[in-house]
Amino acid sequence: MNLFDETFIRNYCEDSFGEFVSDVCVRLKRNNMSYRSAQEKMEKLQCDFPKLRKIIEDNESEELTKEEAEALGKYLRSADDARWEEAKELFLMGMRESYYLFKLLRIIKK
Repeated sequence: MNLFDETFIRNYCEDSFGEFVSDVCVRLKRNNMSYRSAQEKMEKLQCDFPKLRKIIEDNESEELTKEEAEALGKYLRSADDARWEEAKELFLMGMRESYYLFKLLRIIKK
């Protein structure tokens, strides 16, 4: 795959930014072990502690046991890890987009 085969400028418009970010997350889940691991931990914690799913996905209030509260803490740490991987990838993609745009504008000649 050419580095610029899929760029925001070429394949998306402003209205599709959410789709662009979603595509990044799909690629991360396929190709980034740290991201995949964080996502898997989050899913396992939600399966093991059903109240977490109610809190996180359904925005419900629940009383938690100490064990459930600790699981929620683990979930939040894993979510932070996943967001960090997303932020790094989006930053790098932004740099790639800048380079592509600069080439289109002939600011970079090569």
